[in-house]
Amino acid sequence: MYICAGLLLIACTSKKQSFSENDIQGKYDIDFSTYLSELNMESEEDSLGIAFAAILLSQMEMTMQFDGDKLIIDGAPIMKNLVNVFGDTDVQMPMSVAYEIRNDSVLYIKYEENDFEKYGILRKIDDSYDNLQLVVEEDGEKTFLTLRRQEK
Repeated sequence: MYICAGLLLIACTSKKQSFSENDIQGKYDIDFSTYLSELNMESEEDSLGIAFAAILLSQMEMTMQFDGDKLIIDGAPIMKNLVNVFGDTDVQMPMSVAYEIRNDSVLYIKYEENDFEKYGILRKIDDSYDNLQLVVEEDGEKTFLTLRRQEK
Protein backbone atom coordinates (compact mmCIF):
# COMPACT_ATOMS: atom_id res chain seq x y z
CA MET A 1 0.00 0.00 0.00
CA TYR A 2 2.75 2.44 0.95
CA ILE A 3 4.67 1.60 -2.21
CA CYS A 4 1.65 2.46 -4.39
CA ALA A 5 1.12 5.71 -2.49
CA GLY A 6 4.80 6.57 -2.90
CA LEU A 7 4.77 5.86 -6.63
CA LEU A 8 1.61 7.92 -7.04
CA LEU A 9 3.16 10.80 -5.12
CA ILE A 10 6.31 10.68 -7.25
CA ALA A 11 4.29 10.57 -10.47
CA CYS A 12 2.13 13.52 -9.45
CA THR A 13 5.05 15.66 -8.34
CA SER A 14 7.34 14.95 -11.27
CA LYS A 15 9.21 17.92 -12.67
CA LYS A 16 7.20 18.09 -15.87
CA GLN A 17 6.90 21.86 -15.52
CA SER A 18 10.44 22.48 -14.29
CA PHE A 19 12.65 24.53 -16.56
CA SER A 20 16.32 25.18 -16.84
CA GLU A 21 18.18 27.70 -18.92
CA ASN A 22 19.36 24.86 -21.20
CA ASP A 23 15.82 23.65 -21.96
CA ILE A 24 14.54 26.95 -23.29
CA GLN A 25 17.54 28.19 -25.27
CA GLY A 26 16.47 29.58 -28.63
CA LYS A 27 14.34 32.22 -30.27
CA TYR A 28 10.56 32.36 -29.78
CA ASP A 29 7.86 34.31 -31.58
CA ILE A 30 5.45 36.00 -29.17
CA ASP A 31 1.86 35.13 -30.07
CA PHE A 32 -0.64 37.70 -28.81
CA SER A 33 -3.76 35.68 -29.74
CA THR A 34 -4.26 34.37 -26.18
CA TYR A 35 -4.07 37.92 -24.86
CA LEU A 36 -6.59 39.10 -27.45
CA SER A 37 -8.97 36.29 -26.51
CA GLU A 38 -8.80 37.45 -22.89
CA LEU A 39 -9.59 41.02 -23.93
CA ASN A 40 -12.60 39.87 -25.96
CA MET A 41 -14.00 37.93 -23.02
CA GLU A 42 -13.44 40.70 -20.47
CA SER A 43 -14.98 43.72 -22.19
CA GLU A 44 -17.74 43.18 -24.69
CA GLU A 45 -18.87 46.80 -24.36
CA ASP A 46 -15.75 48.17 -26.10
CA SER A 47 -15.86 45.89 -29.13
CA LEU A 48 -14.55 48.59 -31.49
CA GLY A 49 -11.49 49.17 -29.30
CA ILE A 50 -10.89 45.44 -29.03
CA ALA A 51 -11.17 45.04 -32.80
CA PHE A 52 -8.66 47.86 -33.31
CA ALA A 53 -6.28 46.29 -30.78
CA ALA A 54 -6.65 42.91 -32.49
CA ILE A 55 -5.75 44.38 -35.88
CA LEU A 56 -2.80 46.27 -34.41
CA LEU A 57 -1.42 43.33 -32.43
CA SER A 58 -1.84 40.92 -35.32
CA GLN A 59 0.52 43.09 -37.36
CA MET A 60 3.19 43.31 -34.68
CA GLU A 61 6.05 40.89 -34.62
CA MET A 62 7.95 40.38 -31.39
CA THR A 63 10.52 37.80 -30.45
CA MET A 64 12.00 36.63 -27.19
CA GLN A 65 15.37 34.89 -27.37
CA PHE A 66 16.99 32.96 -24.53
CA ASP A 67 20.70 33.17 -25.35
CA GLY A 68 22.99 31.88 -22.61
CA ASP A 69 22.19 33.99 -19.57
CA LYS A 70 20.69 36.82 -21.66
CA LEU A 71 17.08 37.38 -22.62
CA ILE A 72 16.82 39.40 -25.84
CA ILE A 73 13.48 40.98 -26.69
CA ASP A 74 13.04 42.44 -30.15
CA GLY A 75 10.11 43.76 -32.07
CA ALA A 76 8.88 45.61 -35.08
CA PRO A 77 9.50 49.37 -35.02
CA ILE A 78 5.79 50.00 -34.45
CA MET A 79 5.99 48.03 -31.19
CA LYS A 80 8.89 50.15 -29.96
CA ASN A 81 6.99 53.31 -30.84
CA LEU A 82 3.86 52.18 -28.99
CA VAL A 83 5.82 51.23 -25.89
CA ASN A 84 7.58 54.59 -25.91
CA VAL A 85 4.33 56.53 -26.41
CA PHE A 86 2.36 54.75 -23.68
CA GLY A 87 5.25 53.89 -21.36
CA ASP A 88 7.26 56.22 -19.17
CA THR A 89 10.69 55.19 -20.47
CA ASP A 90 12.56 55.24 -23.75
CA VAL A 91 12.74 51.61 -24.85
CA GLN A 92 15.50 50.57 -27.21
CA MET A 93 15.10 47.38 -29.23
CA PRO A 94 16.53 44.88 -29.28
CA MET A 95 16.57 44.94 -25.49
CA SER A 96 18.94 42.58 -23.69
CA VAL A 97 18.61 41.73 -20.00
CA ALA A 98 20.04 39.05 -17.73
CA TYR A 99 17.61 36.34 -16.69
CA GLU A 100 17.33 33.40 -14.32
CA ILE A 101 14.85 30.57 -13.88
CA ARG A 102 14.07 29.98 -10.20
CA ASN A 103 11.77 27.56 -8.40
CA ASP A 104 11.49 25.39 -11.53
CA SER A 105 9.52 27.86 -13.69
CA VAL A 106 9.66 31.43 -12.37
CA LEU A 107 11.37 33.82 -14.79
CA TYR A 108 13.38 36.61 -13.16
CA ILE A 109 14.99 39.40 -15.16
CA LYS A 110 17.60 41.99 -14.26
CA TYR A 111 17.63 45.46 -15.79
CA GLU A 112 21.07 47.06 -15.86
CA GLU A 113 22.46 47.30 -12.31
CA ASN A 114 19.18 46.51 -10.50
CA ASP A 115 18.48 43.27 -8.67
CA PHE A 116 16.63 40.40 -10.32
CA GLU A 117 12.86 40.95 -10.32
CA LYS A 118 10.12 38.43 -10.92
CA TYR A 119 8.85 38.82 -14.48
CA GLY A 120 6.52 35.88 -14.94
CA ILE A 121 5.94 32.15 -14.85
CA LEU A 122 6.82 29.84 -17.73
CA ARG A 123 4.66 26.83 -18.50
CA LYS A 124 5.05 24.12 -21.09
CA ILE A 125 2.04 23.79 -23.39
CA ASP A 126 3.09 20.36 -24.63
CA ASP A 127 5.85 17.85 -23.89
CA SER A 128 8.54 19.80 -25.73
CA TYR A 129 9.87 23.30 -25.16
CA ASP A 130 8.68 24.45 -28.59
CA ASN A 131 5.49 26.04 -27.23
CA LEU A 132 5.53 27.86 -23.92
CA GLN A 133 3.09 30.03 -22.05
CA LEU A 134 4.39 33.10 -20.22
CA VAL A 135 2.12 34.34 -17.45
CA VAL A 136 2.93 37.91 -16.42
CA GLU A 137 1.19 39.32 -13.35
CA GLU A 138 1.09 43.05 -12.82
CA ASP A 139 -1.13 44.94 -10.38
CA GLY A 140 -3.10 41.78 -9.66
CA GLU A 141 -3.93 41.16 -13.33
CA LYS A 142 -2.51 38.24 -15.28
CA THR A 143 -1.54 38.40 -18.94
CA PHE A 144 -1.02 35.17 -20.86
CA LEU A 145 1.36 35.14 -23.83
CA THR A 146 2.23 32.17 -26.00
CA LEU A 147 5.85 31.69 -27.06
CA ARG A 148 6.46 29.57 -30.17
CA ARG A 149 10.02 28.44 -30.88
CA GLN A 150 11.28 29.44 -34.32
CA GLU A 151 12.53 26.76 -36.67
CA LYS A 152 16.31 26.39 -36.56
